[in-house]
Amino acid sequence: MLMSLYGIAAASLPELLRNAGEALKKVMQTDSLIPLGICLLVLLAVIFLRRKLAAVLLKLLLHHQRRRHARRTEAAQHKLEQPVSWWLAALTLRLLLPFMKFPAPADAILSKLAQTWFFLTLFWVLYVLADQLCHQLNEIQKRPDNRLDKNAVNYISILLRTVVVVIGVLNVLGIWVANLYGLLTGLGIGGLVLALAAQDSAANLFASLSIMLDTPFAVGDWIEFAGYSGSVEKVGLRSTRIRSGDQAAICVPNSTLGNAVIVNGSKRQNRVVDFTLSLRCDSEPEQIRQFTAALMKRLTEDPEITGSPLVALETLDTSGLSLKVRYLTSADFNQMETVRERVNYQLLELLSVYHLSLAAATGVSLTAGNLLLTPAVAATAAADPSPALPQATAATKAPEV
Repeated sequence: MLMSLYGIAAASLPELLRNAGEALKKVMQTDSLIPLGICLLVLLAVIFLRRKLAAVLLKLLLHHQRRRHARRTEAAQHKLEQPVSWWLAALTLRLLLPFMKFPAPADAILSKLAQTWFFLTLFWVLYVLADQLCHQLNEIQKRPDNRLDKNAVNYISILLRTVVVVIGVLNVLGIWVANLYGLLTGLGIGGLVLALAAQDSAANLFASLSIMLDTPFAVGDWIEFAGYSGSVEKVGLRSTRIRSGDQAAICVPNSTLGNAVIVNGSKRQNRVVDFTLSLRCDSEPEQIRQFTAALMKRLTEDPEITGSPLVALETLDTSGLSLKVRYLTSADFNQMETVRERVNYQLLELLSVYHLSLAAATGVSLTAGNLLLTPAVAATAAADPSPALPQATAATKAPEV
């Protein structure tokens, strides 16, 4: 009996092996299983090795940057490795999905899922890049020689991150919503009204960014524009707050400042004192020469006067002789006033020493302590003694020195 069973098994075994081989051959010839298996193996390998692949890719891309800023580049690469690794996995799935040959309904769903994964990881990478750029701007802003405003850096950081997030959300919604742009267009009609209403706010916002990037002034600077002047207290998103000389608070829209001609007094290196002395036309030339030399010496020896001062006889006419005086002081306003007052007292002293007097346009002359008449007015008074002599009113005072 055992022999009979052995014979039956020996006769049927080749047939079983032949049937199993034919079944395996059919499986191997199937159009879907082999490509699917290969694609899944590749995808699993990429997911398993994604961090190493991302490190190699970033090392190649940041090779030149690492030579100049090794420490900063290493920190950026460390933060980018994770999002780049998942982006490589999503990219691999998106590239392999057409070769997997799923049925049409499943293929459509899987394709949308793969695209969603791809765009989410891509904008994750872009968000980290924007964050690194903002970090770099903050480092530049902390340098002593920087020209970037701290508020401008914060606004740029918020703007970059917001743009990346908004574009990412729109791309993902575009995958799942068939008529997304039509929907946005419909919403845009209603948003147009809001945009028109917020036009001034948008103009002020962009003007504030322009001011912060161009930095025509900073907080604490004294500026003059369009008939206004004051010290800058705050630069906001919509307006700039200025404190005037009489301590009044002035809120100026940034769009106005962005289009105005701004004089930044705090940026000046020196202050200029420039005026003209009107001397009597009957002054002796030698007196004027000695007076000019003495005044020039006083100005040159003054330690708080910078540069080369100027004292020169400028014009000659019947009303008097015009003496040009010009000198530079420090940029501090109070110090300039102190120097100007000291020089004015010296002028009065020198006028007295050299017996010179200031001539007014009315014909009245001022010496250091006397009110005199010019020759023209004296001749008129001698010919007709009835009119009263000119009084030393506000109209007959000499110009401010």
